[in-house]
Amino acid sequence: QSRGLPYGRAQRAPVASRVMGLRVGTHVPNLEFEAYVPPEAEPWCTSLAELRGSWVVLVFYPRKAVSELTLLAHLYPQLESENTIVLAASPDSLEASSDTNSLAGVFYPVVADTAHELGEAFGVLTGDGALRHGTFVIDPESVVRYATVADQDRGPGLDEALRVLQALRAARSAAPSGSRPA
Repeated sequence: QSRGLPYGRAQRAPVASRVMGLRVGTHVPNLEFEAYVPPEAEPWCTSLAELRGSWVVLVFYPRKAVSELTLLAHLYPQLESENTIVLAASPDSLEASSDTNSLAGVFYPVVADTAHELGEAFGVLTGDGALRHGTFVIDPESVVRYATVADQDRGPGLDEALRVLQALRAARSAAPSGSRPA
């Protein structure tokens, strides 16, 4: 074994330890996904690239985590008033999500990340294919400006994400023409 490292040169860390995900200040990848917007019957296909030009709040939640959906539904009018696209991503299929009562009162897109591409890219995928709680604020240039990831027993700070979004938008509008705050 290498001195100071838990894994020898021939060994690799478990997947959950290796996946770092996107960091604040990095561009989001151009991933396509399907989203279900209750009460619509059919999902729509989009990509992170198509959302460029808009502020985005992307929330990851573990399977059957109804409390996050409820809290996000409660905050949705405030996020919408900030001209922000809200997405909630789960490892559940669209059928599993849309067949439950967990989407009652939800009027924002719910993404079925069954292939785990979004979860892996954002660093919220666990070794067993589940998702950790995660909240990301993405600016109109598709750059991650805020990120928080928590274990499966603790939900994301959605109130904090709203405050951060408002602060980022205020800083951007107050910046002199031609400059953008980081």
